[in-house]
Amino acid sequence: MSNLTLSLSPTHLFSSQDAIVQGRPALPTPPSQVVGIAESEPLAGLVVRRGRCPAAPRIPYLPLPGEPNPVLPPIPSVFPIDLSLLGMSPAQWTSFSDLIPACTTVSVRDASGYVLCNISTGRSAMTSGDFVAFLQHFVRAPLPSYAALSEGAQEFVGETFLSRHGYHRNKWDKWDRFVRGDKHLAGGPTGWDLLGGNISLTFFAFFLGGWVAEVGVPRPRYPW
Repeated sequence: MSNLTLSLSPTHLFSSQDAIVQGRPALPTPPSQVVGIAESEPLAGLVVRRGRCPAAPRIPYLPLPGEPNPVLPPIPSVFPIDLSLLGMSPAQWTSFSDLIPACTTVSVRDASGYVLCNISTGRSAMTSGDFVAFLQHFVRAPLPSYAALSEGAQEFVGETFLSRHGYHRNKWDKWDRFVRGDKHLAGGPTGWDLLGGNISLTFFAFFLGGWVAEVGVPRPRYPW
């Protein structure tokens, strides 16, 4: 199967014009964060205060031979992230604080390493958390048009869309309308279908010289 390709306008999901996507909808540009630092008022006088020197750094505790090792609190894992849900926890936002430079390509792959799509950031830098938020919106967003898909993607999206709905007659009608050119069809194919149902983010970092996001099929929330 050839790599899925798609060319979309950035206004389909977001109002930002600062992002362009090669193969997918445009990325949202994070709002500008400007911190203003007010100039200090002239000092009327200088007050000298006595103070103590800062405490010396403490040496980490090391257990003696035969003593039990201290139990450290477990570090919560930020993965996996269900891209079908909107929002992230404070711990996840803190973890995804790395800056992705402008005009950077992010490779979105499945668990086998197959490249599902390549997404390029626009003229503005964004944090890795903003990119994850984009993927959450992308999974829910309707695809713009059938003609924007490559031939291989058309077949892949059609099979994924119809199979996940049990080949219901109503969905066949939706697919036919999408093929005939209806754009942004409610109840039609979405980014979920373009990713082949791989909506569980299991890895996202700068890896081997490039940004890589790995997605997979989510596990049942309540396995029996």
